Amino acid sequence: MKCHFCSGEMKKGKTTYTLNRSSYHLLIDDFPAWICSQCNEAYFEESVVDNIQHIIKNLDTQVNRVREAELECRSLSVKGVKQQVIYMIEIIPEEIILDDIMAELYFMKQVDAGLKELDDGKGIPHEGVEKRIAGRCKGHGNN
Repeated sequence: MKCHFCSGEMKKGKTTYTLNRSSYHLLIDDFPAWICSQCNEAYFEESVVDNIQHIIKNLDTQVNRVREAELECRSLSVKGVKQQVIYMIEIIPEEIILDDIMAELYFMKQVDAGLKELDDGKGIPHEGVEKRIAGRCKGHGNN
């Protein structure tokens, strides 16, 4: 098989698939593909495209659920914590375990604390966060 761009030889290999959406960024390593030996252009077989589309559809569904829950929680914030927890219990999947519920409650608590800090003017600009992360990664081989 020849590359449509440069007519180079195509070989089976693995590549990274990336997708940038306004609400999320998806990066999947080691996806099977046909890769051009000259220009590195990647081509996916139909079954792989089907898998990618399935992943994106599921992600879109999850992102929409999170957005809806976020909007609902914002409207519930004036009603109180009890209503937020009841709503969270109602929207989570049936197969969830108690540890997942506890983790979600902790996450909600941390998000609320972060939002309060932002409201109080204690937010850290993006550049400041990058500097903090870079400082913490020094000495760990990730700089």
